[in-house]
Amino acid sequence: MMRYTLRLLTIDQFQRAARSIMALEHTRRTVGSQLLGTEPFSIGLWVGGGATPNSIKDAKKQIAKDQNPTPRQLTDCPCCGGTLDWRVENLGQGDSVTVRCVKRDCPCSQWLPRGLPIFTVDEDIYRYKPSLVIGTIDKFAQIAFKASDTRAFFGDRYPPPDLILQDELHLISGPLGSLAGLYEAAIDELCTRRNANGVVTHRPKIIGSTATIKRAQEQILQLFNREACQFPPPVIDANRSFFARPAAEDEKVGRVYVAVTTAGRSPKFSLQAVYATLLQSGQAIPITPDEERDPWWTLLGYFNSLRELGGSLVMLSDDVPISMSMYAKSRGESVKQNGYDVSRRKIESFEELTSRRDQVELRDAFRRLKTVSYSPTTGSQPLDAVLASNMVSVGVDVDRLGIMCIFAQPKQTAEYIQASSRVGRKFPGIIVIVYKNSFARDRSRYETFRSWNQAFYRDVEPSSVTPFAPRARDRALHAAIVAVAAAKVHGLLTSPRLTAALRTEVERVVIEPLLARAFVVDQREIDGTRRDVKAFLDRWQQRTQWWDGKGEQNASYKKDRTPERALLISAEEAAARLATMHTAEGAVPTPNSMRDVEASTPFKLIERLQVGPEVQHGA
Repeated sequence: MMRYTLRLLTIDQFQRAARSIMALEHTRRTVGSQLLGTEPFSIGLWVGGGATPNSIKDAKKQIAKDQNPTPRQLTDCPCCGGTLDWRVENLGQGDSVTVRCVKRDCPCSQWLPRGLPIFTVDEDIYRYKPSLVIGTIDKFAQIAFKASDTRAFFGDRYPPPDLILQDELHLISGPLGSLAGLYEAAIDELCTRRNANGVVTHRPKIIGSTATIKRAQEQILQLFNREACQFPPPVIDANRSFFARPAAEDEKVGRVYVAVTTAGRSPKFSLQAVYATLLQSGQAIPITPDEERDPWWTLLGYFNSLRELGGSLVMLSDDVPISMSMYAKSRGESVKQNGYDVSRRKIESFEELTSRRDQVELRDAFRRLKTVSYSPTTGSQPLDAVLASNMVSVGVDVDRLGIMCIFAQPKQTAEYIQASSRVGRKFPGIIVIVYKNSFARDRSRYETFRSWNQAFYRDVEPSSVTPFAPRARDRALHAAIVAVAAAKVHGLLTSPRLTAALRTEVERVVIEPLLARAFVVDQREIDGTRRDVKAFLDRWQQRTQWWDGKGEQNASYKKDRTPERALLISAEEAAARLATMHTAEGAVPTPNSMRDVEASTPFKLIERLQVGPEVQHGA
């Protein structure tokens, strides 16, 4: 299993991993099954319904109408780069989404019966059980609701996963990390193999990658109940490691940080002025051939809030072009200079990379971001600017980017380091930070800019993860219990009826390992955890007795529309019922996602309130 925390990063890594899986499968077919077995190497994308369809029925409609969300998460063939053909076919085990390369000479185009071993719909993933499953970490909250389906991942037909890869480990902190720690207890137990006496014989290996972290040992213990082992280990020379070495004087690498303060000007005016001069300078660089100007052609704008980003989208269309014209004139950048056109640059295309974009829009925008832009002579349509939230702060590895503007100091030092590292990866990079003079923290960073930036790694914040804290237990402790019980206790997989005999089995198989983990992770919360576990099991057993008294035969783990027949109800539905003066009918509110830890309330702005007749007459 490979897990990420952000949608954009998941899409990009899925495309990369698909190439590796196709190479493995091509090797297996070339070498032969005697050496590498008869089971194909395969890959699955397991993300939320807002990105890919969860059912074949929905996928068939969306492929036919070319609607989003779509299973078409790859546009180019991982083998040859050709066009892919996605369709729904019946391959003997029911309908399935298949994908094939249309090129006849593609080495992977003749793979039968289903073409490329790529799965992007949940039903296909449960059915075919890919070798590698890539998903967002918050999707794993579904293991409590869909135990009968997700059981396919944890030893239904094959042994459970041996390897779990967690990218960007430093992002799993705060509320997300606390909930993830509880679900991780369930996932770890589902992947652990025990003998007949209940003794652990095998645990999955967990590899986490990160670049900006502090107190990693404590975070890893809280999340995974493991001891940390750093790879590669520290070497003798602190200036040389497995990943990096000091750059030579003549190497074109590195980043230059520049500070701009808004003192004496409004933040918006200062920001548009910086954008204008950076964009105009990208065209005014007298470099031939045009390819060498590309690293400083696309401006990457980074924002700490969507509100500020939204205002800057309008600014790019209105204020920035006017300022660019003024700068071009004041600098003497006439129509021709040294035989090169350096007149005012036109802003022709820009993109937004935020959570407001759907999965397909993010995929297309990211592909455009990678497009090398050369001048009008190439006929390409380069992106002039990309305005992004913290969605691009990790994992977006686009070598061509070389210029960035950060509006206000990010809240965390780790975020600042990660965000500014998106540029200057292959070519020299320039990062301009526009500090708001009205913010005390921004003024402090501006006044100590040079010394602080030369040693900002020492200010990286330690991660905070408390999976067994009271409020975390309130939200998800019961979900971890249900996920393991439904998968490991015979009789609870398809029915949530907890009898006295089954409760004894749950306490032995599920509760004892959970409490042992809580004792190691946070001994101070062991008593509270034990009380909450007993309270939930009592509630579960009472729920079963209530169903028996009502003669209910169709009880299930989750039914939002008829919660009186379910053990669990989604937290969003429970909040909506509470807002309309309805109850959850005894079902336990459970998060659909680890990321959405608080219920949201939608609202709509109208021009004015309607005035009733009693108000008009002064009543």
